[in-house]
Amino acid sequence: MCFLCRERSIAGIGIDSPGVDGGASTDFAANRMLAEHGGLHLENLCRLEQLPPAGFQLFIGALPLAGGSGSPCRVIALMPLL
Repeated sequence: MCFLCRERSIAGIGIDSPGVDGGASTDFAANRMLAEHGGLHLENLCRLEQLPPAGFQLFIGALPLAGGSGSPCRVIALMPLL
């Protein structure tokens, strides 16, 4: 995660599992690192294998929850026509 945040300047990460940190993690280092770099993480995504490595737009509709650190959201990828 350090490499992606510092060297690639990613805006966030999307993953198909319940979290970006390991299941036994108690310090949530990846979550903290992304937050420190202004990034976000999207969990429990599906059909990621259908996305190209680059060249698509991602729309994230999240609920504006007051005082929360996360939110359920609808994620839509818009890909150019081939």
